[in-house]
Amino acid sequence: GARQHFEIAEFAPDGTKRVLRVGAVPLIDDLDPLVERYDVRSLVIDAAPERQKAREFQARWNRRRHACVWLAFYPEMKDAVRWNDQAFTVDLHRTEPLDALVALFRSGRVRLPLDIPDEYRIHLRAIVRVNEPDARTGNLVARWRETGPDHYAHAANYCDAAGIRVRRAAAKLQIFSV
Repeated sequence: GARQHFEIAEFAPDGTKRVLRVGAVPLIDDLDPLVERYDVRSLVIDAAPERQKAREFQARWNRRRHACVWLAFYPEMKDAVRWNDQAFTVDLHRTEPLDALVALFRSGRVRLPLDIPDEYRIHLRAIVRVNEPDARTGNLVARWRETGPDHYAHAANYCDAAGIRVRRAAAKLQIFSV
């Protein structure tokens, strides 16, 4: 979009998500003060449409070792999520992570701030799950389609991916501390 939509959240050990802030800024560089202010440790950012600007943002933060920034892609693939620790990229199967996002909201394990913009709710409702024939096989497959602007839905999806990565890293650290 013309703006960079974001969601900042923290995750409890039980998987409950507390959204701290959502919003949109004109430029990717305008996210820097938010990363600092909220002490963001893991961040997943859409690699498209401005891949070069996303890579510059990633390099800036990964160099500082303050936050770990992953570039996200939605390729056609069988795995739900595939992390590349060398390139700091994450491939997300578009359907499965969005299924998990919607399930998290339906379970009541998302806490939103009182001042959440109406646009956030509109964007989340703009994604619809449909069954469509696969172009190669003809078999029905589930896909999420947008019925309008859905930028906050994808920002929430990327935020959840970052949260999963942090919890996985924390679990590994706990294993080594035993």
